[in-house]
Amino acid sequence: MHHVICFYLQGGQTIQLQVKVIPGSSRTCVAGWLGKVLKVRVRPPAERGKANQAVEKTVSQALGVSGGCVRILKGLTSSRKVLEITGLSEAEVYERLPAAVGRRGIRVSAKSIEGLPLPSVSPGISRSGSVRSGVWKDFM
Repeated sequence: MHHVICFYLQGGQTIQLQVKVIPGSSRTCVAGWLGKVLKVRVRPPAERGKANQAVEKTVSQALGVSGGCVRILKGLTSSRKVLEITGLSEAEVYERLPAAVGRRGIRVSAKSIEGLPLPSVSPGISRSGSVRSGVWKDFM
């Protein structure tokens, strides 16, 4: 229902955007562009649609549109997805998502994905992603 309302209120424009999702990441953000594919990192794991919900919310916030204006069209079970964005032209999407996103990405507030559980953390790694007690020392 929200998608239909958004379609009419925003002028009826709809585009498709290819996205590469990194679930279970240390932070939720729009990480940048891989060619014409948008890279999105989300904290929730890829189970029972948690990461999909976070992707829709993260991209909608980064674009400054309501949550109902962004939905996953293809790739519900894949890390490569196609999002349908309603209410913005292709030019507006690329204008709102900078061509060169900074090293830390476009961050999304933790309150925006409130209610979505955080992924479990492996022993030896803090939630911020820093290594404790040299667990990954052999891999560096």
